[in-house]
Amino acid sequence: LLGAVEGLALWFAQLMPHWLVASYAAVYVGVAQASIDAAVAHLRARGLTHLPSVRARIGRADAAVAAARLVVAEAGRRVDEHPGDVETNRWVWRAKLLAGTTAAEVAASMLEAAGTSATRRGHPLERLYRDARCGSLHPATSDVCADWLGIAALGGDPDADGSVPRW
Repeated sequence: LLGAVEGLALWFAQLMPHWLVASYAAVYVGVAQASIDAAVAHLRARGLTHLPSVRARIGRADAAVAAARLVVAEAGRRVDEHPGDVETNRWVWRAKLLAGTTAAEVAASMLEAAGTSATRRGHPLERLYRDARCGSLHPATSDVCADWLGIAALGGDPDADGSVPRW
């Protein structure tokens, strides 16, 4: 709770999305990277890194995480230089949407590459997969980010024209 007033944190996040939303974006890029790292360790231990399908999954995941990291970095740069600016906020929504989507897709792919042994309770990939699934649920949800970005791309005002509940 911000300032010991229930609900103030979400109000604050709505006015200045970089305060909360960009933080979640960075977290979920980290979850995606951790999924790759855990999968690589698991696959090396099992002697499976020579398989072309495994290498392709790792390669795609690496590219996706690098792209998401660049978008988060751009959003962060804009927040530093122009906090609260309309275009800055669009970059924050892009970062959150892309980071949440990337985390879920990468974690699922890494779990599939590692095989069923990685789904047991206590395996790092099992936990990371569950964590990554929450990327689209934390404020602002992926639906909210996509709605706002769509409205803005169509020339509208997300604050005035948004129909998806923000949180």
